[in-house]
Amino acid sequence: MFAEIAVTLVLAVAAWFYWNAQTYGKRSTAFMLKAWPTLDQIKDGKRFVGTQASVVFYHCRHNWTEQRADFLILARTERGQWFEAQGKVFAARKAAPFTVTRTLTTNEAQEWLGRYQARAELTRYFGTIEIA
Repeated sequence: MFAEIAVTLVLAVAAWFYWNAQTYGKRSTAFMLKAWPTLDQIKDGKRFVGTQASVVFYHCRHNWTEQRADFLILARTERGQWFEAQGKVFAARKAAPFTVTRTLTTNEAQEWLGRYQARAELTRYFGTIEIA
């Protein structure tokens, strides 16, 4: 009887670890995108006062063993200003303040997207792309 309970407990813990490893990236990304409009802490010494910024593309490194996801984000304000931001999501439930690392010109934003091979985003925000 004790052995059956121990085996069941071990299997349940193993199943939880497997599920967490498989879904952590998706859950933390979904939380970041959901929390993004309400994150008022975006700053680079000053706030983007009166502007809403939308996430255009993000590159993420998930670390489910530490329950942390580090995001590098390309965003655009409603006024058309591009910027790069960094942030963290902990335990797929809490977003740390996002910090603007630098503002970008349109050409720099296009290069940023190209660096991550974000083809769909390039086409969506810059039109058809021809490679010579």
